[in-house]
Amino acid sequence: MTRRVIMGIAVLLLSAGVASADLTVNYDLGTLAYGSTTTLTGDTTGMVNNCDYYGVASWIESGPEFVYQFTLLENSILSIPTNAYDGIDHDQFLLDGLTTYESEGAWYTDGLAFVDETGTFDGIWGPGTYYLSVDGYNGAEGTFNFDLFVEQYAAPEPPAATAVNVPSQVDGTLDAGAVDWYSFSLTETLDLDINTLLSTGIGDTELGLYDVDGNLIASNDDWGGGGYLSQILATLDAGDYYVALGGYNTTFGSIGWQVDGGTATGDYTLQIVPEPAALVLIGLGALTLIRRR
Repeated sequence: MTRRVIMGIAVLLLSAGVASADLTVNYDLGTLAYGSTTTLTGDTTGMVNNCDYYGVASWIESGPEFVYQFTLLENSILSIPTNAYDGIDHDQFLLDGLTTYESEGAWYTDGLAFVDETGTFDGIWGPGTYYLSVDGYNGAEGTFNFDLFVEQYAAPEPPAATAVNVPSQVDGTLDAGAVDWYSFSLTETLDLDINTLLSTGIGDTELGLYDVDGNLIASNDDWGGGGYLSQILATLDAGDYYVALGGYNTTFGSIGWQVDGGTATGDYTLQIVPEPAALVLIGLGALTLIRRR
């Protein structure tokens, strides 16, 4: 395990009292590797308050903030295991951008997750650039000292799925809270239409499309034609894929095939066909027809 100590000296120091429409990076931590613990020590005293609300917490962060930037190369779990709390009420917010907007005299941004002093940022965080804002609750400002830990994410095994060919038409029945999984393989790049538009029993479906590593490629609740059934149009390279089918208010996690089934029930028809897909398929003998109960 590696350990680095980062002093909170602003690289891009904001001038006190100057308002800004966006958050500003104060220190770039670079790339954080698996197993690394980075100690972040600094002081928000005299810094500028560029954000009051982060969207993931309801309370006001009207104190000044100090913003770190860092990069992840692999899917990771982020946590703050230790915090040398000294009476200054700082919270930590994970962001994927710096843009803020003003509304009724307060500054807002769309955060990803937060930690109140210590804990784990809810979610699995994939490769990319992130920002960590250390902000003062209700006007708090002062020193901070805590550890940021990066842990490797171990992907679960793929879900049990019914293997189908492409093209395919599959009939099934969905129970409350259930998710039906299907898998298929492509040997070349194809434009696919994955839909439940022929369903007559269930009135409201949701679809999620995942790659072989459990990353969410696309999801759809209501198709663009105005109904409550679902349709995903996607250009997919050669490889293995998974389709999750659920009823209304199914939720699809961004990684690890994390899907929670919804409440709508009934018979459905799932099509996985090259685009453009016909709602009434011709030559069904060329398709793989499966009845799932």
